[in-house]
Amino acid sequence: MPAQSINTFDQIIRNNAQMIPDRIASRFDGSVVTYGALDPQLNRIVNALSELGLAKGDRIAFLSRNSHIYIEGILAAARGGFVLTTLNFLLKPDELSYILRHCGAQIIFFQPEFAEAVDAVRSSCPELKYFISLGDPVDFAWDYSTFLADASDKESPVVVHGDDLLLLVYTSGTTGQPKGVMLNHTNVCTNVIDSARGVQLREDTVNLNVCPLYHVAAIVFQTLTTYYLGGTSVTLDRFDPVKVLETIEREKITYLFLVPTMLFRMLEVPNADRYDLSSLWRVGYGAAPMPLDRLKRAITLFGSTLFQGYGLTESTANIVILRPEIHDLSTPARDLERLKSCGRAHSGHELSIMDDSGVEVPYREIGEICVRSDSVMVGYWRDPENTAKAIRDG
Repeated sequence: MPAQSINTFDQIIRNNAQMIPDRIASRFDGSVVTYGALDPQLNRIVNALSELGLAKGDRIAFLSRNSHIYIEGILAAARGGFVLTTLNFLLKPDELSYILRHCGAQIIFFQPEFAEAVDAVRSSCPELKYFISLGDPVDFAWDYSTFLADASDKESPVVVHGDDLLLLVYTSGTTGQPKGVMLNHTNVCTNVIDSARGVQLREDTVNLNVCPLYHVAAIVFQTLTTYYLGGTSVTLDRFDPVKVLETIEREKITYLFLVPTMLFRMLEVPNADRYDLSSLWRVGYGAAPMPLDRLKRAITLFGSTLFQGYGLTESTANIVILRPEIHDLSTPARDLERLKSCGRAHSGHELSIMDDSGVEVPYREIGEICVRSDSVMVGYWRDPENTAKAIRDG
């Protein structure tokens, strides 16, 4: 397991570039990027942003399906001290406009398929000055290669600290407008270390990204945790059950995280067991209830590699793990009832069930799940009232 003392996530990428430069960091759509090649590319992105006048603490937005460029954006933000705002590409233009105005993003990177939505919000977002297309040219935007054309690959003089923000991830807004969850480098580094240890991931991890990278679990729990270990992330731009099974077999995937509906669709693939899934070490699921009958079918397909993860954006992803050894169909029926649980707090997180007054409730009584950890968010962006409601004694 890598060193436990890390202040900023960019330290991890720099260490990997120095110690394992020829190891593959990313595979996407036929392209391969090593840690050694990734390092100067991040410098180019940071310098290109700086040449536009962006500085440490400024927000950059991404509206894109999964891609290697998305991963570059996350890592460049970590290196340059920028704050990455992830955007759900399923949002309507008025919802995108609210988030872009609220976070004050000055630049947006987007795929051409979302150009119409970006064009629709331009006039309502006065702080949004720069538009970068991650593909074919768009009349109101530069393409990505033009953006980087004259950028230097020299080191930036910017110094980033653990308490500097890295991610600004907006919640779904089921009650009122979306809230921007502020996650700093300490939050992220704490969670990747705890996740690697809690799920017992290995340094030869080959992760498969199929969950959207606008979600904190895909960013932190999968991609950045893999890079902490010096592993490889294989990325698909979207979920397709057959492609996932084919990719597991071809790329010898060891680590995968899915929402239950994805698992259900994989179980419906005819003769899914014909694929060689023997490379899998850990297959996680979470973010929605998992019916016990379907979970048993998934265990039959994936074996004891399965684990459940429970968490929230405000805790930088997972705080609870239902470990793989619980997913054993040979155990007595009474023990299988534990599969209805989401597990126990994993390392580095202290959990308590409390009432509205902040008092811990007795065993088997209903209350609110509260967590204390260095991975708990800084607060909500420009929202001190809701921050005060969410963070107690912190």
